[in-house]
Amino acid sequence: MEKFDLDSMRERLDGEIKRQRRSMTEVSETAGLSKGYVRNIIARGQVPTIDKLHAICNALEIKVPWLLYGISVPPEAEAIFDLLERDPKKFYALLELAQA
Repeated sequence: MEKFDLDSMRERLDGEIKRQRRSMTEVSETAGLSKGYVRNIIARGQVPTIDKLHAICNALEIKVPWLLYGISVPPEAEAIFDLLERDPKKFYALLELAQA
């Protein structure tokens, strides 16, 4: 898997918003976030939390792995990202087991 690059993630997010012809404010509000949240990520370098990132992806109808790494993952692997959002402690426990 590619190494995570925040600038590349911001570029993908900005590009997807433009592709959908939506505003950053609209995406923020659709995701249930403050009006300027997405703008802060793209323009000011704010690092989103995983739950807010997931909300943004839902608002844009895109997948978290694509936004983070620019890749698609099989549906079975999506469960890992779902676990990260629902219960980060379980996710990190799973990650620790995988690295053992």
